[in-house]
Formats: sequence, C-alpha cells, structure tokens
Amino acid sequence: MCCKRYDEYFHNDSVFIMPSAGIYTGPTPIEEFARFFSSTNPAVEGVSSSSESIFKGVTDDGICQVLLLSNSIYKFAPKVARATTYNITSMSMINYDPRENYIASYVFHLPELLMDDLFGITMATDRTLKYVCDIAKSCTETWAFNERVISYALTQLTAKDISSAAKLGGDNETAACMRLLQSQPIVTDGHRIDGNSQSCRALHSQLATRQTKHCAHISFLPQEDSGGAIKCQHSSLTEYATYFDEWAFEKYNTFMDANSWRVDVPQGYRITSLESMGLRGRL
Repeated sequence: MCCKRYDEYFHNDSVFIMPSAGIYTGPTPIEEFARFFSSTNPAVEGVSSSSESIFKGVTDDGICQVLLLSNSIYKFAPKVARATTYNITSMSMINYDPRENYIASYVFHLPELLMDDLFGITMATDRTLKYVCDIAKSCTETWAFNERVISYALTQLTAKDISSAAKLGGDNETAACMRLLQSQPIVTDGHRIDGNSQSCRALHSQLATRQTKHCAHISFLPQEDSGGAIKCQHSSLTEYATYFDEWAFEKYNTFMDANSWRVDVPQGYRITSLESMGLRGRL
C-alpha cells in the first residue's frame, strides 16, 4: 500500500491498525508506517505483491467492508539487515466510507511468527543495531535524555563490543547503544513489536528518519513525544482476533492453503533465501 495518494485515500480521522505494532492515525503517520514495509526502507531491497479482494458487506452504519488477501515477496538488503527473501501471505480489512469517499480504517495482518524471524534473523545483525543507533544519535534531544543509561553502558563495554562497532565505523558511544539494544528482547510476547524491544526501536528508528516525533520512541528511558505518547516501553498486547472475525480467518486460511506451494502452512510465510554470514542472533 505504499506510497502514493495517502491524502486522497485517508482523512485525518482514518486509522491504520496492525495489532502487533500499534495504531496510526491520519495520512502522514499511515504513510510513515507503510514505508517501513516498502523499498523506501533501506533494509528492504524490493517488494512485489499480488492480491485478491472479497466483499464482506455493509455495516449498519453504512461502511463497506472488503477483505484483501495478498501474496508478497520481500527481499531484505545486506546494507542494513541480513539478506533474506520471504514469501508472505497477509490479509487486510478495509473499511470504506462511501458517503465521504475515504478509508475509515485499514487493519493489517501479518503472520504472527514472521515477526520473530524478521527481527530475530533478518534484522539480528550488528548492521541493524548500528543503523538504529546512528539514528538515535541524530535525535539529539532523545540522545541527551538517555545520557545516564548510555554513560553506564560505556562502563560495561567489552573489547568485542568496541570491535563490533568499530568494524562498522562506530565509536564507543555507538557501541554502548548497540550493547543496550542487544540486551533487549527481540519482540514482546512472541510476535508483538510495540513493546520494550529491539523490534519496536528498529521500526520507530525508520519512522524517525521522516518525522522527528518518533525520536522519543527510540528512547531507552520512557520519553513523551510531541503528542504526549510514550512508545516502545509496554506492549498493548492486542490480539488480531480483536479486529478479524472467524469469517476473515476462514478466508485467510483457505487463501494460505491455496498458496501452500509458496508458503508454509499454517505459518503463512516461507524463507526462500538466507545470507549465511555475519549473523548476530539465531542460527
């Protein structure tokens, strides 16, 4: 869904919801989030997708509901992440207001286990850590806000920490930041990327390259953004079933089965190629 005509498709009260990642309101925040899963993200080398839609019906308040089922091929780039290719099935529930001619809400579902592999394998590299820390350092107010924890991490650095950062052109402060990130869980509760985790900061560091409001979300210490929100500290623990009913999951499972030659079932995705060198995390 990236990356054109957001002001046309969405209004200021439109919401984009990915239960494992959070809620984004308005055209600009929605576009910022969508770009994380597009080739405008330095970690993503390319994306190709095909989709089919199923009309569900009209709600009592006149909202048209359409289920979008998609197959996508994501190629992640070795510049920032670990070179990996995924085949992925996904579903989205689009709630369209025909009277106002805009999308009132767009709810996006990715396979739950994918988050653990995406951030635990593909983005589990020193390259990713340094990328996040470089952006954090460029967020001067947030970096200053975390001076105490960075200073403490500096006292805990090992020769390996310093060497890992130095190989990528990073100084000791970068090494301290990388060490702090690496000490965090990759995801929250198995697949959520909105908690106090590496994945949440990886997501919001990319968002911060377009909107400095997200700098506060990278903070190791709880820091309010310009709207008073604090993120990447506690997961909302939202379930996909909150937004998708049995009918939607039945259609998605049928779609997944029909594409079992592309993806593993019931996981809903398959890693088709994987860089074998430079892995920091699992495998």
